[in-house]
Amino acid sequence: MIDHTSSLHCRRLRRLLQLLSLAFPSVTTACDLTPVEIPLGKPEVVVHGVMRLDRDRQFIVVERSLIGTADVFLGGAVPTEDSPTIPLKGATVQVTNIDLPDDSCGSPVRFEEDIDDYSVRKVSGVYWAPAGCPTMRPGDSLELYVETPEGEVVTGSALVTAMESASLTVLGETVPFGADTVVTFNRDRDNLKLSVDPIAGRLLQVEVLWVGELDIDYGVDIWPGARIVADTMAIVIPGDLVDVGGRSDGEDVFRAGRDYIMTAAVTDANYYDFSRSRSNRFTGRGFLNHLSGGIGVFGSLNSRSLDLRVVGEFDDEREGIYRLRGTMQGVVVDVTLTVYTVRSAEDTEVCGLLTGDWLWLGPGPEGTVFWQAWHAERLAVEGTFEGDAFLLRALQPKIDGLDLGITRMMLSGERTPDGPFVLSVADSLSMRSFHLGTLTAAQQ
Repeated sequence: MIDHTSSLHCRRLRRLLQLLSLAFPSVTTACDLTPVEIPLGKPEVVVHGVMRLDRDRQFIVVERSLIGTADVFLGGAVPTEDSPTIPLKGATVQVTNIDLPDDSCGSPVRFEEDIDDYSVRKVSGVYWAPAGCPTMRPGDSLELYVETPEGEVVTGSALVTAMESASLTVLGETVPFGADTVVTFNRDRDNLKLSVDPIAGRLLQVEVLWVGELDIDYGVDIWPGARIVADTMAIVIPGDLVDVGGRSDGEDVFRAGRDYIMTAAVTDANYYDFSRSRSNRFTGRGFLNHLSGGIGVFGSLNSRSLDLRVVGEFDDEREGIYRLRGTMQGVVVDVTLTVYTVRSAEDTEVCGLLTGDWLWLGPGPEGTVFWQAWHAERLAVEGTFEGDAFLLRALQPKIDGLDLGITRMMLSGERTPDGPFVLSVADSLSMRSFHLGTLTAAQQ
């Protein structure tokens, strides 16, 4: 395979040399193009393992790559859309801390597919270590050994990373990562200054994840956001940063009216190379692989997180704080709704947070359910504006053990700038939907 860009440069070089040779006969033309032959693919053992001091349980994923010739039956191991691999079962997976030969966990520590722990998901091809094992200290060297049932052996090594501290500075106020607080950040005025003091590490990785809708345990669902990597331990992130070519291509990294979890991590050199390299899907060139006998990564990572609330300036007359009041299904509702338009979206998308006395479909006696009062703390709201008309949605908490489907509260109305207006609220469940009532809304 010939690189056409290189070929064009070569033709230009030949033409230049030809012109020079007219004036200087001693100059000769020469440009050696070496074709790259694309090799036939072959199945490879793929190993992904990232050892973390900030996690009690370590795991390693072992798979086999496909080249388009595998006979995969329904009900068998099927590769996912984003990963042309199948789980590799029955492998021997071991990790040894070579700086701690008297490791109380044993040396080496064996990772098992079937473990007696209901707190972790048992997935084919995922191998788990005993809790707290192997024993790891900052700067320790770990060695990986994987042997497949077919006798293939994959080995690698990693350096245990850690950090002394990590902090985020906004408007001169510095907050440590891991603190039980929420940092408020104005994306239109402020920058985020993030710094990490590593004990051992090569790369700084920052993840920004949106805290979305409530889950079955009244926690939060985490939605994919942006990832930033830097070969440094301090970076400045502008509030109007746009994610170009990332997970949310072309969108703002920070949307006003959203809560985020920001995570700062330090990694070893193996993870650093894994993060910054890409493989050409035809030639296989470009990927920086530190494993022997297979491909993938065996590295180390250490992270800390904090909660980030993003606000902004009200530049659109429809943005702002709305007061919603009324009674629905016998429940008194009194909430504030703060909404912002999304600037990077083609359509007029809206993000917001709803706080106050709201309602939800809660459990009653003998397995029944009924609408009841519930205090919402920053319930995430998404939707659209079409002129002054808007449609917003907010996901409600799910009920453990009750098959209610997805409860999505739909709020619709047409804004009146100079006075109150009617807001209609509907409850949309799986396969059915019904009107709950109306609220009086007014922009503050």
